[in-house]
Amino acid sequence: MNRFYISLFSCGLAFALLFNPNAIAQSGGSFSLAKTTQLPGNPPASSIPGSSNSQFATPKSTTTLSQPKLKPFLPNSFSGGGSLSKPVSGTASPTKPPAQSMGFGSAKPSTFGSPASFPAQGRPSFGANSIGSTQLTSSKSSGGSTNHPPDSVDCPISSVHFIEDIQLPALEAGEIKLMNFKEGDFVPAGQIIAQINDENYQMLLEQADMRYQIALDAAGDSTASLAAKKKHQVASIEAKKTNRLAESGSKSASDKMMANYTAEIALLEWQKAEQERRKALAEAKLALAEKRQVQKKIDRHTLRPDFDAYVVEIMKHKQEYVQVGEEVMRLARMDRVWVQSVVDTKELNAHELMNRKVTVTIELARNETAKFEGRVKFVGLERQGPELLMVKAEVANRPINGHWILHPEAEVSMKIHLNDDTSSSSFGSASTPSTPNVNR
Repeated sequence: MNRFYISLFSCGLAFALLFNPNAIAQSGGSFSLAKTTQLPGNPPASSIPGSSNSQFATPKSTTTLSQPKLKPFLPNSFSGGGSLSKPVSGTASPTKPPAQSMGFGSAKPSTFGSPASFPAQGRPSFGANSIGSTQLTSSKSSGGSTNHPPDSVDCPISSVHFIEDIQLPALEAGEIKLMNFKEGDFVPAGQIIAQINDENYQMLLEQADMRYQIALDAAGDSTASLAAKKKHQVASIEAKKTNRLAESGSKSASDKMMANYTAEIALLEWQKAEQERRKALAEAKLALAEKRQVQKKIDRHTLRPDFDAYVVEIMKHKQEYVQVGEEVMRLARMDRVWVQSVVDTKELNAHELMNRKVTVTIELARNETAKFEGRVKFVGLERQGPELLMVKAEVANRPINGHWILHPEAEVSMKIHLNDDTSSSSFGSASTPSTPNVNR
């Protein structure tokens, strides 16, 4: 029978803790369970320890159970100072507490938390900033501050690369008869660098040009056409005159027929002259097309760059024979170069890097340094590792006494400025200074 009372009292205590978890916090993490057994003949006397509104009989025997610290399973959503206790005796009935003492007077939402975070009144409260929000570029911290991207990112290990770097091939086979530049020379766009022997095509060009001139002269000569036209006009007049005389009887029918035939023959001769002129014009067009084709062949025997470049390396020299597609020399652009590095994706997103201003520093001899400016023009579409992203900045290079400072594969350091608001502006100037910004 005692076991039944203990089980019944435990259920009542659990129900009380469901609505009043402050009993744990107020007791310092431990509590006592009092089992009251109503004996026959004994009137109810006192209340169970820990209750404030209950009136029960004096316990005959009390069993105390100690349990470790517990956290409430559900948040306390009720306010008020009342508590709920469960009578064990079957004869004594406690006074029913008012509704507000059970916590039904007002209900306030609260956050989930441990008892240590409860307010001093013993009730958890729902704060306005209890649940934070996560954004892509910033997040709210406990102090209310916003985490922004850094003002700049340092890339201590960066490398220099050519923006335009080509190996100029031979488009036609033959002997190199002309080489106008040497390694290190500057070559303007469109300037002839080298030329392959094209004597055969030069002869073909002369022949095509002669045929074109002859055909053009023939097409432009209108003498035969004008003569035939005049002859036709005269024959037409004679034919009309003969026809009138034949009607009056002064001319015979044969004379009339001969006059008409003569006019018709003159017309055919005029038409033939015009046809000869059109044929000559067509031959001139064919000769011009042949001439242009030969000229293209001759142009393929000359090597010239499409951009301002410097001769980096010469593979074939004068009087050497080259095949079609064989590399003759290497050209590269030096006034602008790529500076390449990698950025940790934990610090920055790809869209925060594009078109940002950069400062590149290179170490020279005797502890001298030179600085250059540019902008990020390419952010890698693929990562270089789980957390690395490739970044390439176009940087304006400059020479000192004819020698460029930034060279391919040179190790430099790069700083990306993220607080630059002029990301759409241009950089660099049209005239490059002759001396670098050297700091000792």
